[in-house]
Amino acid sequence: MILNHTEKEFISAITTYEGKAKSLAEVLNKSKLLERRGIGIVQYGGKNIIFFEEGFI
Repeated sequence: MILNHTEKEFISAITTYEGKAKSLAEVLNKSKLLERRGIGIVQYGGKNIIFFEEGFI
């Protein structure tokens, strides 16, 4: 299987935060992978709120 750069980044983040994060959203938030792509995840009241950079969508 051949993975592209983005896929490798996500797998690396998941393995790095294994056992340190309770959810995939928390892994993505801690690794800042999505922030570099204009997406932010805020955990509030047991829910995940997703923000997109203006012009992203």
